Amino acid sequence: MAKTSGVVGFAITEEKTVNGQGTGVWVDQIVERPYRGDLIRNTRKLSAAAEVNGTLVLNKDVSIVADIYALQNYQNIVYFKFAGDDRAWRVENVEPNRPRINLTIGGIWNGQQA
Repeated sequence: MAKTSGVVGFAITEEKTVNGQGTGVWVDQIVERPYRGDLIRNTRKLSAAAEVNGTLVLNKDVSIVADIYALQNYQNIVYFKFAGDDRAWRVENVEPNRPRINLTIGGIWNGQQA
């Protein structure tokens, strides 16, 4: 297994407030935290079903060494950034396996980032 490191993006849902009062509007606050782990599977797929230019999809499995924050918020993991890469990759599957969390990485994350 190859060693890897990167940043995990957590989408924490919080209520928007104005002057200390709740507005009833809920938004995702992105929290990024660094993690190290092992790259278990490293493949890629180019899907060109209904598009002029194909979509790059990574099929990587990463097993990170989790801390308490990750174990308590694993359901909020939305993306992973590999060290040295500015792109955020969508996390498609999260499997808590204490003391690690296994992440399956898919296509590029187009959502909000920290």
